Amino acid sequence: MTFRGNSEIIAKRNPQRRPTHPGALLPEGILPALELPKAAIADAPGISRQHLYDILRERKHVCAEVAVRLGAAVGDGVAAAGRP
Repeated sequence: MTFRGNSEIIAKRNPQRRPTHPGALLPEGILPALELPKAAIADAPGISRQHLYDILRERKHVCAEVAVRLGAAVGDGVAAAGRP
C-alpha cells in the first residue's frame, strides 16, 4: 500500500497474481449465510447442480448471465457472484 496525503490510500496489486475466481468466494461467505442446500441454491437461478458444483470447484467460469442470475438468487445483485 502506498499512502498519499492524509486520507488517500492506493493499494497495489501484484501483477503476477490471478484474479480470485467467484467460486472461491461463494462457499466462504455467501452460501453459508443462506443456510440452504446447494441443490436449492442451484435451482433458484435456474442452473444445474453440476454447473454450480463446477463453479464452486473453480472448474467453470462465471459468465455475465450466470452472475446476474446467481446474484438475484442470493439477494445481492451482480456483486455477490461477480466480485473479483
